[in-house]
Amino acid sequence: MIFEFELVESLPRLAWCARVRRGERVVRVLHGPWVETGGGWFVEGAWDGPFPGGDFLDAATLLGSAGRVTDTGVSFRTASHTLERLQYLRLGEDQVLVSNSLAFLFAEAGDGPDPQYLFYEHDLISYIDGFSHLVRRIPTRRGGAVELVYCATLQVDDALRIVQHRPLRPRPFSDYADYLGFLRQKLAALHQNATDPSRRRSRYTPVTTISSGYDSPACAVLARELGCTKALSFRKARAEDFGDVEDSGREIGRHLGITVIEYDRQDYLKRGDYPEAEFLTMGTGGEEVIMSVLEPHLVGGILYTGYLGDRLWSRVHPADERTAREFHMRFPSGSSMTEFRLRVGFIHLPVAPLAFASHPSLHRISNSDEMRPWRARNPRYDRPIARRLLEEAGVPGHLFGQVKRAVTQPFYHNEPLSRILSPRSYRDFTAYVARLVGHRNLNRASGHALELAVLPPVHEVHNFLNRAVTATAGRFGLAVATESCVPRHYRRPLTETALTFHWAHERVRPRYTA
Repeated sequence: MIFEFELVESLPRLAWCARVRRGERVVRVLHGPWVETGGGWFVEGAWDGPFPGGDFLDAATLLGSAGRVTDTGVSFRTASHTLERLQYLRLGEDQVLVSNSLAFLFAEAGDGPDPQYLFYEHDLISYIDGFSHLVRRIPTRRGGAVELVYCATLQVDDALRIVQHRPLRPRPFSDYADYLGFLRQKLAALHQNATDPSRRRSRYTPVTTISSGYDSPACAVLARELGCTKALSFRKARAEDFGDVEDSGREIGRHLGITVIEYDRQDYLKRGDYPEAEFLTMGTGGEEVIMSVLEPHLVGGILYTGYLGDRLWSRVHPADERTAREFHMRFPSGSSMTEFRLRVGFIHLPVAPLAFASHPSLHRISNSDEMRPWRARNPRYDRPIARRLLEEAGVPGHLFGQVKRAVTQPFYHNEPLSRILSPRSYRDFTAYVARLVGHRNLNRASGHALELAVLPPVHEVHNFLNRAVTATAGRFGLAVATESCVPRHYRRPLTETALTFHWAHERVRPRYTA
């Protein structure tokens, strides 16, 4: 089989969609202007190996996504973490579409979200429960099913047989020095690939996020070692959950010799271009919408972030081999940036997940005697690995990791959308809902009346059962994981946010159909 590449200048810079036809040798790939293409391969991202030749299928780590012709057909590879995914859709018996953008996939298929299906957010966030529990397909308007692919290689042959292979390679670390050496070697290899002079369309320069916490400042230390001179920060934390308190990493950046550029986390509300839409298309909560204002600094960048440091660097959260292999996490943080990333043109480098499958050894190191000098007084907010990295880089300990804070804006919270959507977006969303269901009040919408009437009481039953089980177990000194008989789709209240995914795809679709 061979690739036939078609560059479409109007597409988002890093977007691509491949069409495989039964019995045909040619696989047609539509792609944006910054996708790198070789004779039998393409990539939007970087991997921990030499760039020339495109030998990424056997690489331990890949950021972004890629495709390559093989002896048995074609293979497409996802990022080596679960914050991004690929998706594919069968068109009848004779075609398969594969893309790094769900919106692009829908547009090429002439399909879209099913307006009668209200659980996309539940399905697309399910990856945080691990590979064994994730929802692997979502329905489409025309009765099809989009298949979701995480942290895997997708192999397709000319008979349209599809096989997924997940090459997890856990590497246990013996101590802090061993782990830090791994990080430095891995990041250096990714940096060398991303800046390789043989790249024809895109060479990436490092930029980092930075806050007053643990994770992003630790990543800033590692990014600085590879020439990063610029950090992006938000001045204050999310007020409704953490109070109107400072969260800027300005002083940390000063000690590291990095220029820190600050923004207000609500600056996105001042925009008039539906900034939330491209973040909500991922169906994972849209919380990184606050990063839309960082766009001028991200073009052509490789962005270091501290996502999942709360899971992998914490001294508290237990770790075992099963949950590590499953990539089990607590929140979908960091997973809504893909459509924004593809349009702007940058690589996302979440540092902590580079060794997700090795979580048990990281937990052991964090609790080891050698890390005792870097433990905090507050055991609930204690990340010795990050603290040691920062203090040994010359950052005073009182400047970071004192109080847990967060800046992102999740749309899966129960806040009214009128407060967290920009004014223009909210007007457009309410008009969309009115067109879709025939009434401005979603709770009285025809076609959904039964579901919407039943779901809130079911949600309350679920909460009651969980409280009862927890209280009963507590009387006997037991700690139990509460799993009620209520199906997973119905454990959260259904609100107007159920249609933000549909609205977002209507807003983003024109960039792929122009």
